[in-house]
Formats: sequence, C-alpha cells, structure tokens
Amino acid sequence: MTDVVAVKRYSQALFDTSEKFKETTDVKEDLLALTREYERSGLKEFLLNPKYAPAVKSRVLDQVGKTMSSKVMLPFLMLLLKKSRTNLLPFISKEFVELEREAKGIVPCEVVLAKKPSEGFLSKIEKALVKITGKKIEMKFRVNEDILGGVAIRIKNNFLDASFKTRLNELKMNLLEAKIT
Repeated sequence: MTDVVAVKRYSQALFDTSEKFKETTDVKEDLLALTREYERSGLKEFLLNPKYAPAVKSRVLDQVGKTMSSKVMLPFLMLLLKKSRTNLLPFISKEFVELEREAKGIVPCEVVLAKKPSEGFLSKIEKALVKITGKKIEMKFRVNEDILGGVAIRIKNNFLDASFKTRLNELKMNLLEAKIT
C-alpha cells in the first residue's frame, strides 16, 4: 500500500470512528496538537528510531494518549505504532482536517489578484463562489502582481485562471500560430 493510499485509508477510518463516537472536534484538536508536538519535539525521531523497542514506544504513546480529549486517539496511535505508520501522522492530520471540512460542506478556495481588493469586492467574489459551488467557502486571498490584472481562483483541485497575464500569453500563442508564411 503506497503512503498516499495509506494516509487516505487511515484518515477515513479515524474520521468515521470519530463521527461514530461523536468526537470529531476532539479528534481534530488532538490530532493538530499531537502533530505540532510530533514535529516540534523529539517525538518524531523517537517513534521513527528502530533503536527503541515497540514496548517502550507504546508506553510513551500511552502517556501521550492520557492527555488527549478523545477516547479514540490512543487506540489509533497504537495502531499506527503496530503497523509502523507513525511517520504518516502529519499527513493523516492534514487529510482528517480536509475530511471534516468536506463533511461540514466547507470548500477551501484561494483567490489571487494583482492588487489588494476592497472588502466589498472580496465579498462579491465569495458570494459568487458560494452560488457556483453550493457550499460554504473558506476563502484565502493573496496578491501576486505578476498576473497583471484579472483573477485566478483555486477551488480544491480546480483552477480558473482569468488573469491578464494568461490571456496575453494565449493571445501571443494564437498570433504566433496564425503567422503567415
């Protein structure tokens, strides 16, 4: 099983279990906190180090699990340890957050403009995106002067590029193709 497939399967299993026990919010908070600690402290190196016996790692995870709000997290962590998949924890955490957003009908969206827009303009874009998707939009906005004007929008894996730079490049290509010989 590839890591991408494993991440999706573990994330989905954890999400389904958390919903069953009505602990989705607690699991998400525990996962995010644990992932921060995993990356920040020596926990990652400890869990990935073959020098330490699984029993020692299990005792440490048991102590970590006692600090968590969710009852499903400790068994999940023990499963990851047993299957030698603790290295996937940050990716599982990220995928879990996406699954939770999706379940709530929230769609992440990035809007790129050439200059900082007014709040009214951003509000219009958000309303249009809500109408198009039929979902709640979690919009992030950024400025990229290189696009010259227009807008570029990414909704999940879909990309709409209506920037002036792209349009000018398309016009240039069309003119070069139409070159008379």
